[in-house]
Amino acid sequence: MSVKICTHQAAETIGGNCVEIVSEEGRRLILDAGRPLELETRQKAVPPPSLDVEGDIEGLLISHAHADHWGLLPELPSQWPVHCGRATATLLRLNPGYGPLTRPLNIWPSEPGASVQLGPFTVRPYLIDHSIFDAYALQIDVDGRRVFYSGDFRGHGRKGVLTRRLVENPPAGVDALIMEGTNLGTAQAPPPATEEDLEERFGDLFRKTKGRVFVTWSSSNIDRMVTIYKAARRAGRVLVPDLYCSAVWREMATLTRGLPDIERGSGISAVVTTKMKRVLAGLDYEDMVPGLVEKRAAIPARSLEKRPGLWVAMIRPGLVSGYRGQVIPSADDAWVWSQWRGYLDESRITEPLRELIEFMSPCGGPIYIHTSGHASPALLRDFATALNPKMLVPIHGEAWREHQHDFPNMRILANGQWLEI
Repeated sequence: MSVKICTHQAAETIGGNCVEIVSEEGRRLILDAGRPLELETRQKAVPPPSLDVEGDIEGLLISHAHADHWGLLPELPSQWPVHCGRATATLLRLNPGYGPLTRPLNIWPSEPGASVQLGPFTVRPYLIDHSIFDAYALQIDVDGRRVFYSGDFRGHGRKGVLTRRLVENPPAGVDALIMEGTNLGTAQAPPPATEEDLEERFGDLFRKTKGRVFVTWSSSNIDRMVTIYKAARRAGRVLVPDLYCSAVWREMATLTRGLPDIERGSGISAVVTTKMKRVLAGLDYEDMVPGLVEKRAAIPARSLEKRPGLWVAMIRPGLVSGYRGQVIPSADDAWVWSQWRGYLDESRITEPLRELIEFMSPCGGPIYIHTSGHASPALLRDFATALNPKMLVPIHGEAWREHQHDFPNMRILANGQWLEI
């Protein structure tokens, strides 16, 4: 027998990654178990038909905490061992759509260069730049073969040096590179903006806006919150995330240096709404509000009506009910959309998002200040060239076939198709 790999999902689509590696003896390792992005919000995800959920595995590796890489987890056997980074485990447990996570999560070593042994598989995680905290690329050695899985990555975020370091000092002898290609369809686009570029744009907007600036961003995008926080401080404003985002920030601050505490005088306060208090209670974070009150960093929503030029406030669908009647957007305010623009496409707008758009309508349409969480086409080419694999297996992209000439030794698989390496 030989070592085999299979892309069960996302072979030629964006999101929903699920890859399997099988050793010569038939031992199995799964890389990510994502929820496909095309599913409706309340639509249940099901395991791909080619994935055997009856047999045992050595481990399921979660590269990062975006749902399109872990969202199948609730539908998979509870006895399957799951491995991820420490902060990723925290983010999974904090996911309100999942509820309190009782499945045990094995934390892989955080020391650079350290590896973990799972049966015949030697796994080495590489911390990498992405639009979520604690994202990894993964090197897997088994039976004399080396597989490298890029996960999702970029090079223009606040941790871009991690990606550059990998490109400059790549692992040798890669037999198969399984690489994402989200942005291959944007070959003619300008280079992606950096978080520092966005900081300047946010700062300009904060200084020229008479009233409040409401910003929609992902709570798990710590890079973006740092960007908004720095711009707000320079403009003399206070950043006001909601309770859930504040809980994420607090947990991530315990795992890294440089994130300020949420307390009076820090430039960050948390807005307290009844709905978000219930969400945190369901996640066993009942201590969040008393802790913020003690630090004099908890404010009611109605406080945002006073001194409007002081606030940069988070706004998202889950906050509309708590803000309604307490916060009244006006033409003096601005609304920034700092997420993927595609969520605003008419075909993707959910009812809660429609309510948000209506609620924020007095501000005019949203101002778009965002940058991709994924590598540019140029960086994808540099990454593949640096790792110099014997074969490149594409995943998480829709334009791979149009770019086969850019990537030698490409093997495009169909979902469920096996490849010997």
